[in-house]
Amino acid sequence: MHLRILFITTAKFLSKKERTQTYSLGAELGNIAGTGQRRWTVTRDSNVDDVAAKIIVDFQEIGIPYLEKASTMGSALGLFRLSGRAAWLHCPFHHVRAKNIVGIAYL
Repeated sequence: MHLRILFITTAKFLSKKERTQTYSLGAELGNIAGTGQRRWTVTRDSNVDDVAAKIIVDFQEIGIPYLEKASTMGSALGLFRLSGRAAWLHCPFHHVRAKNIVGIAYL
C-alpha cells in the first residue's frame, strides 16, 4: 500500500525530470527499533482509539527520528552504503540500493 501511495504522490507532484532526482528508503518501525516487526491489533470497535494512539506514539518515537536521520542525501547515502542485514533494513534489494548509491553520488 505505501508503495502505491508513494507512486501516486510522486507521479502527481513531481515532473519526470524531478522524479529522476529522488530516492526513497524506508523500514518497518519495529525493525528500526531493533525489536522485530511491530503489529497493532484491533480486536473490537472499542479499542480502535487505543490502537491508533499506540501507532501514533510509535511513529513519533521511532518513525520521525528515522525520517529526520534519512532526510538528507548524505545521511541516506550512509544508510544505503551499509552492508549485510543493516542494509536490508533500509532497502532490501541490492540492485536498487546500488542504483541509489550511484544516483545520490551524482546529485
